[in-house]
Amino acid sequence: MSIKHTAVSYYGLGYVEHAIEDFKEMKEHGCDTVILAITEFDMDFWFPNLNNIVKAAHDLGLRVIADPWGIGKYFGGEQVSLFLQNNIHHRQVSAYTGEVLNAACFNTNSFRDYFKNICLKIAKNTEVDGFFWDEPHYAYPKSYASITGGAGDDWACRCPECMKKFEEYYGYEMPKFMNDDVKQFRWREALYTLTDTSKALKEYNPNLEITCCVHATLNSYYVTELRGYDNWDMVASCPYFDVFSTTIINWSLPESFFREITERTVAMAKKYGKQSERWIMGYNKRPDDFAQIDKVVEIFVPDETIKQRVSGRRVCLDCGATYHVDFKPSKVAGVCDVCGKELVIRKDDQPETVISRLKTYHEQTAPLKGYYEAQGKLVTVEGQEEVADTSKATLAAIKG
Repeated sequence: MSIKHTAVSYYGLGYVEHAIEDFKEMKEHGCDTVILAITEFDMDFWFPNLNNIVKAAHDLGLRVIADPWGIGKYFGGEQVSLFLQNNIHHRQVSAYTGEVLNAACFNTNSFRDYFKNICLKIAKNTEVDGFFWDEPHYAYPKSYASITGGAGDDWACRCPECMKKFEEYYGYEMPKFMNDDVKQFRWREALYTLTDTSKALKEYNPNLEITCCVHATLNSYYVTELRGYDNWDMVASCPYFDVFSTTIINWSLPESFFREITERTVAMAKKYGKQSERWIMGYNKRPDDFAQIDKVVEIFVPDETIKQRVSGRRVCLDCGATYHVDFKPSKVAGVCDVCGKELVIRKDDQPETVISRLKTYHEQTAPLKGYYEAQGKLVTVEGQEEVADTSKATLAAIKG
């Protein structure tokens, strides 16, 4: 299957007429999706304009994915947080020093409710097409990860709420030094916040597309094991996420790094029947800084094959295990191998939903092929059963 969507992040929500001009420029550059960053300040001050901006994007043929940017300093973003101002006792705490950090503890019920209510307000009062979880992460007490290798030893969060939950889980006091139990606890609690909100959004509108974008962890260039979303299997297997996405933060890294992370991202998404997505940050970059596009690759998979792969997916809403009636069937039809609960087909995996999505792709995205084909830059590769085989064919097409 070829590239389904090309998106650009959009900040500075406010005036509709300004947004329209920006959206026109996005369309001229081949984008079909806008990731609309929405801050706590926007919710408080600009909210009446929000759906007008969404409608303006739709009128120009753009999908709109809401990005709750910077909320509680839980996601990527430098915006001022009203939650932090009003909930000074619900912040993350340094494990080593006990320092109270400028980031909400997302294991507290107060933040979880605050975050979920913001997202539901957006879903119920606008026509957004989905939500984008933008680099969720724990705070860094001492040092940020860098390409030279080192995150500090300190970590978060060891606030009273986290310590209480940890002891209830494991039966002993939460240690100051990171161990395997602490890692598992942080992974589980970090994911719960997003899972809970995603579930609520899907219950309100099953057609909302939910994307979880995590940092490109576990590599030798910048250390990110303290972010809290390092277990990609846990993230990608979440039954309420439709897209598994990763991002990078530094342009000076070698090409092999980008290739490795992209291949891992695609493989992880395919493993759990999700769409894959890669984000490349362009901060402080001008058009002249980017290399000329030499080739555009379409990875083609017939519609019938796509329908078979997606419509055959089954999930356990209790434990999150994923199956496929043809490629990965459960031992007993309709029953989860892990927990014994009922397997279901999600509403967005229903054949009619898949057909609708393919129709949208052919109407809105496929025309991009003609743009690049006219320039002699389009090459088509047939998608293979194994990711490695598709990657090999794609690289050969690029080099050829």
